[in-house]
Amino acid sequence: MFPGARTTGAAGITCLPGGLFRVEVETVAMSTEMSAEKTGMVRAWTIQAALMVLAIYFYVFMEWLFFVTKPSFMSVLSAFDAIRILLASPAPPLLCGIIVTALFGIPAVLVRNRLFGAFCSAAVRLVTSVVLAVALFLLVDNFTYTVFGFGVRTTEGIALALYVVLAAVLVFFSFRFLSRLQRVLLRAKRRRIPVIIAVIAVAASGIAAVSSSRSGGPGDAGGGTDEASHGNQPNIFLISSDALMAGHMSIYGYHRATTPFLDSMAGRALVCENCFPNAGTSGASIASVLTGKLPTQTKLIYPPEILKGRDAYQHLPGVLRNYGYRNIDISIRYHADPEDLNLRNSFHWANFREIADAGGSVGVVLFLGQEPSYFLRTMGDRVMDRFMHVIGRKSMEDPLGEVVRPLKKRYGRDAERIRNFFEQVRGASSPLFVHMHLLGTHGPVFEPNRGLFSRGRKQQEHWETDFYDDAILTFDDHLKRIVQGLEKMNLLRESVIVIFSDHGQNFTVNDRLPLIFIFPGGRHNGRIKANVQNLDIAATILDYMDIAQPAWMGGLSLISSEIEPRRLIFTTDPKHRIVPDRIKGQRVADRGKAVPPFYSLKAMGVHCCQRYYELELASGVLTVSNTAGHTAPCDESSLPDPLEAGRLIIEHLEENGYDTSAIKTPLTVRVTH
Repeated sequence: MFPGARTTGAAGITCLPGGLFRVEVETVAMSTEMSAEKTGMVRAWTIQAALMVLAIYFYVFMEWLFFVTKPSFMSVLSAFDAIRILLASPAPPLLCGIIVTALFGIPAVLVRNRLFGAFCSAAVRLVTSVVLAVALFLLVDNFTYTVFGFGVRTTEGIALALYVVLAAVLVFFSFRFLSRLQRVLLRAKRRRIPVIIAVIAVAASGIAAVSSSRSGGPGDAGGGTDEASHGNQPNIFLISSDALMAGHMSIYGYHRATTPFLDSMAGRALVCENCFPNAGTSGASIASVLTGKLPTQTKLIYPPEILKGRDAYQHLPGVLRNYGYRNIDISIRYHADPEDLNLRNSFHWANFREIADAGGSVGVVLFLGQEPSYFLRTMGDRVMDRFMHVIGRKSMEDPLGEVVRPLKKRYGRDAERIRNFFEQVRGASSPLFVHMHLLGTHGPVFEPNRGLFSRGRKQQEHWETDFYDDAILTFDDHLKRIVQGLEKMNLLRESVIVIFSDHGQNFTVNDRLPLIFIFPGGRHNGRIKANVQNLDIAATILDYMDIAQPAWMGGLSLISSEIEPRRLIFTTDPKHRIVPDRIKGQRVADRGKAVPPFYSLKAMGVHCCQRYYELELASGVLTVSNTAGHTAPCDESSLPDPLEAGRLIIEHLEENGYDTSAIKTPLTVRVTH
């Protein structure tokens, strides 16, 4: 014991001379105070992290609610799958939010500098405020566009500054709201409740993500090998024009010279005289071209239905990508865009944007499952599209207006697409696969560049023949410009050009459509009179390249196959149509209800020679008609009778997983001429 020291018997504390007792007490008090301060900081950051989690969930929930209550890819999902999307899709942004919070929160707690801590807290709160503001911004924009018909998409020029102000105001008030809420929660007796809710939400999201389907990876695509092992790699250009009918093209014998350039190319082309689509909408039809699969196989009947599972990876662009091709799509967002249709690992560039690296995309899909990852990507597109529009970098697409409004701007987009075509093709070092979909022939109102047959007149009614023929003439001019441009770039002699259409006028599936192949050197030229289908395009391209057709790909090669004259060709007709809206004074999408057992599928048809049979699934009415202008009609006695054709259609549906018990039998037969 130190001299002069004394002890307190009760506490057993040794009191040192010179005030050492006081120093010890002060040290303990300081340590306690520092410990309380650290505990308070940890508590504050825990609440801040909880608010980040809840803000992300609020954003995802509002977007999920928007999609689940309107026609979307969720329309054909079960309630269980829709809820799984809600729970699983927040996982990646939650992970990012937690990492951001940890990067700022851990140093702030360790350093314990008030100024530094305040800066870190404000930085995380700002990120949380942006998430909350984005959710509120989309909520306001969806509301004004749905109820009043205006929003970011319809705003141009200086008026966009108002949306910049709105975004800034929402961020400011979100920041203030979160600051006040955090202070309230720190003082509240039940401050652990939001933390517990956040922990439960993160756990639920993690479990849902882990339990999501991991099927349908890129390994299912097949058909590709090392690019160096294959020498026949021509550039491939698929050029389609919406609602283009063979019966109005002079290369198919039409009495007007609507396709003078194609006429001049006929001697070196393979012309299919009786081609039919496999679907009555652009998205489903083009998806069948790119995948080589029928819509009844993929269940993509009408966008926003999407490709799922293995179908998302099994497609022609994926096969060509494995052979070193650079794949480019120039079409229309939401109706025919490959990313919107969920063609995974397909195109490198599509509709004015580079597509994200395939490796990262596959990782997200394997972690979340396809539907949640598609939903998450769509959420990102919705924000980025508005952002780019507001800052003037890129105008937002109007999915409906792009195809139904009779505006010159709409038809001017074809010229823009062709300019973009040459920008992408020029200087490319890899072999190219390009799909370009033009809209000048879409209708029902036309504003063609050349007014030869409609000279001096204004269109008064929908689908007026003179204006439609001029639209085809304009398309022929576009083809001439494309072919001559490729020739100037010395690409024509090593390129395959395929010209086709997605459906007939007003989405018909029983009219003849063009299908024309132009191979290098004019090889395989001639005419095919037997029935062919758009599904044959992919098989023919692979055959020309000496690539084995994958087992999952349907269709026949048109350069090496014997085509049965009475070949059956199946096609789908959706419930949805573009109809007049008398209240708004414009045409809108009538999407109906996608409900079991057929969802978006309204009718199923089958072609046999000149005969077309279509079964309306809800009523059980089987309509029998003949294809106008068919150039190779079969003997009537060799064609299926209506009831046999109906049986073939029902069997086809059953083979592809449809429950046909709801179809009314016996079928009612209706014959038209």
